[in-house]
Amino acid sequence: MILPEGVDSTLHLDPARVAFGDTLAGGITLPPGIGLGFLCFTNRSGSNHLADLLAASGRLNRAAEIFNAEEIIPLQQRFAFRSLGHLVGSLAQWNAVEGRFLAKLGLTHLPLLDAAGLLGPLLGHARFILIEREDKLAQAISLDIARQTRA
Repeated sequence: MILPEGVDSTLHLDPARVAFGDTLAGGITLPPGIGLGFLCFTNRSGSNHLADLLAASGRLNRAAEIFNAEEIIPLQQRFAFRSLGHLVGSLAQWNAVEGRFLAKLGLTHLPLLDAAGLLGPLLGHARFILIEREDKLAQAISLDIARQTRA
């Protein structure tokens, strides 16, 4: 999968391959009646704030970056999921609110979904919310400050 220049396509993929080994790909079975949604973002765009606001309604779970290696690895170690699809299906079942499950999705997650064979099955049946920040300079400054302070 080709991503824009400067986007690390292995950021989450390589650690997930280590965690799942040969079982990274394994299909997905979403629980019946659960609608899937993605909060699509770029870093420092306000996606965490939007996730908090949507969850405050009580009608959606708080969207998390479930495709981050930092999330996948401990979950795999704790629950021994068979595949990434099994992990996603289980999280949807456990965390759905009123039949809806919302997760955050960034560019660096796409190679992972593609390698796991989930890109088509998940994206073909989901709804999307895209959050963008109009002031790109302020976003870049915010990202640089966050990197420097490790915030």
